[in-house]
Amino acid sequence: MFEIWLIFCTFYCSSTMSRAQHSSPKKNRLIGAIQAGKTIPQAAEFTGIPHGSAKKIWAQYKKTGSTSNRRRSGRPKKIDERMGREIVWEV
Repeated sequence: MFEIWLIFCTFYCSSTMSRAQHSSPKKNRLIGAIQAGKTIPQAAEFTGIPHGSAKKIWAQYKKTGSTSNRRRSGRPKKIDERMGREIVWEV
């Protein structure tokens, strides 16, 4: 029985679970609660953010002074700007 559950969880859970992105207002409420004197676990429970995430958000805020998400590179472009202009010019 345990093997069936393990197989189910390996395929189903990993493919459907994703990382939650907390909104900036929610993160700002967390920071405000901590600055108002609440502990990180209390502020996390108050805002509905998991304790581990709250610790990371607080550490990022202390380091950068901001709660905004970091810039991500995304998928690289297949054509550069010059080639894009050439294609538009030919069409």
